[in-house]
Amino acid sequence: MHRGDLGTKAGSWRIVAVILAIPGLVSSAYLAYHAAFPQTLLYCPTSGPFDCNQVTSSPYSTLFGVSVAYLGLAWFVVVLGLLAMRKTGPIFTLWALAMAFVAYLVGAEVFLIHSVCVYCTVAHASAVLLGLPSIKLREEEG
Repeated sequence: MHRGDLGTKAGSWRIVAVILAIPGLVSSAYLAYHAAFPQTLLYCPTSGPFDCNQVTSSPYSTLFGVSVAYLGLAWFVVVLGLLAMRKTGPIFTLWALAMAFVAYLVGAEVFLIHSVCVYCTVAHASAVLLGLPSIKLREEEG
């Protein structure tokens, strides 16, 4: 962020977006690490509806052979990179695409896998919450 941005609405919304993206980035990075080294177990509750290992080892954890954890990590890196470069124009479109993918992934967890991954949920919630700043930044650009 540039110092001159801090007093502007757009600057404030960029800061909010960065704060909201960080948990998603961290949880996606942890899931990507697990995808790269699948012999490691995720530290996640395995009772009730929660079982990260079941979710991350399901057929729905990859798309065309690529781990969805890598896709999530890449998405958060791109969004944070755009925010850092003050290129907020594409963020709303990226957010809208992510919402379709999040709906697919959450649907797979709930209705097909019958387990929920806590780390996935953090990434999903982070992406969903980025909607407000992405809308506000789009409005600011006019």
